Amino acid sequence: MRELRIDRSGVTLCARVDGVDQPNAPTLVFANSLGTTLQMWDEIVPLLPKGLRIIRFDNRGHGQSDTPDGPYTMGALVSDTAAVCDALAVKDALFVGLSVGGMIGQ
Repeated sequence: MRELRIDRSGVTLCARVDGVDQPNAPTLVFANSLGTTLQMWDEIVPLLPKGLRIIRFDNRGHGQSDTPDGPYTMGALVSDTAAVCDALAVKDALFVGLSVGGMIGQ
């Protein structure tokens, strides 16, 4: 497991990489719902097949990520997610989102 702090236009986002920490590994990106943190996936991660790079992150205003003044727009949440993926050199991934995390993925 590796934890990262990623800057996106002055907002620090907390992210975690589990599993294989290599850009060429098959990658899953998890985006959680409002009011939750990246830990919401803790019980799922151990059940996943070995050999995957698993990326999860706290949305702005959640968990270990910064809480800048609102409002938080969908565009900002999508851009934050793109910044996390860019920082981790994600070229191709399966995106799993719950609630607003699913909207971010769309």
